[in-house]
Amino acid sequence: MYRTISIKIKPTEEQHQLLLATMQAFTSCYNSCLDYGWNNKTTSKRKIHQATYYPLRQRTNLPADLVIRARQKASETLKSLYQRKKRGKKISKPVSRLCSVRYNYKSSKINFTDAIVSLSTLRGRLKIPIKVSAFHQQFSSGKYCSADLVYRQGKWYLNLVLEFPTPQLKSATDCLGLDLGVSRLAVTSEPKFYRSKHLHSLVARHQHLRSDLQSQRSKSARKKLKQISGYWQRLQRNVNHHISRQIVDSCPRDLPLPWRT
Repeated sequence: MYRTISIKIKPTEEQHQLLLATMQAFTSCYNSCLDYGWNNKTTSKRKIHQATYYPLRQRTNLPADLVIRARQKASETLKSLYQRKKRGKKISKPVSRLCSVRYNYKSSKINFTDAIVSLSTLRGRLKIPIKVSAFHQQFSSGKYCSADLVYRQGKWYLNLVLEFPTPQLKSATDCLGLDLGVSRLAVTSEPKFYRSKHLHSLVARHQHLRSDLQSQRSKSARKKLKQISGYWQRLQRNVNHHISRQIVDSCPRDLPLPWRT
């Protein structure tokens, strides 16, 4: 099975500038591959690769593996768009201002013991310190597969994909049914209800505040909008985490769950 974890990296100012330049070059490759695929109505990785690989290598000086990852990512984006079109939804030509950089085990390495990550850039490999907590240490035995380098609000993160052996679950006579919804976030077969009325009121208040600030168009309003950006996602993630924790804690201790093995 695979697990994805996010870990913060701590580059120096010089490393920060080089990572940013690498991300901009990767984004340029990604957008060029999108342009070719969109204009030629193809999602074929082979066709996009044959038409763009060498020109992009000469233009951006990006390492070969990162050019290939940018093409792969563009192909996946186009496939996702055409699937939306099949479902009757409108689509438009995609473009990215600054997209995450996709690494694999060839273009990056991670060492949890030394708290160091090695990443390919425009000027060779960079060794950058990472912030390894007790939470991250529990995943250090996993096989490293790939990572996405993300730049968000002035900070750098790596979303790591790690592979672990699939746990063998024990058989049990007890089971717990779970139904997910909107008016009630979750209902278990016990039965127990996890309501979301308070969440809806918070969302309504947040949307009202956001629309009020957007209508003002002042410098202070823009500053406040920047401060509250991502609020809803963080709130929803926090609520979901607490509810899922409550559901797990309410299960009998002998009930086999993958995360208890």
